[in-house]
Amino acid sequence: MASMEDILKKFPLDEDRLQQLYELQSECAIVWETKDHWPVGVMHRYLWHDGKIWATCSGLRHRVKALQRNPKSSVIITGLGTELGPVDTTVTIKTTAVVHSDRETKDWFYLAMGERRNPNDQERALAMAKNFDTPNRIVLELTPHKIISYDGRKLAAAMADGTLDD
Repeated sequence: MASMEDILKKFPLDEDRLQQLYELQSECAIVWETKDHWPVGVMHRYLWHDGKIWATCSGLRHRVKALQRNPKSSVIITGLGTELGPVDTTVTIKTTAVVHSDRETKDWFYLAMGERRNPNDQERALAMAKNFDTPNRIVLELTPHKIISYDGRKLAAAMADGTLDD
């Protein structure tokens, strides 16, 4: 009998559902390694743009120095709370991080994030962009290197039709 890991590998998200997950979800967990090699993470609001995950935080956070020291990181996104439904829809992405503090990156990111959070209200989007622009704030760019996804609907269908062990 196949291991659970081998079984789950057979049910990745299709590319269109993966893109839908990136667009519908607004939160992800970003994980990095501390100086003493402990993996830690925190939830972030994010923006999916040009095939990358973008987020922001204060440049004074320990995670920023950690990601500058070792850019190897990961991002976890689930379908929880989206129209993708309660069935497991998840992706874990091995990433490398780049920390941006330049004005050009901040300007496009703050506005894009404001518009994503306020898609029908340009005035509120602009206000949010302005509120993001605080001293020491940086923008994180997380570039995917490996994507590990899972579509629980596929597993449920295979169990229902008896093809799980095929």
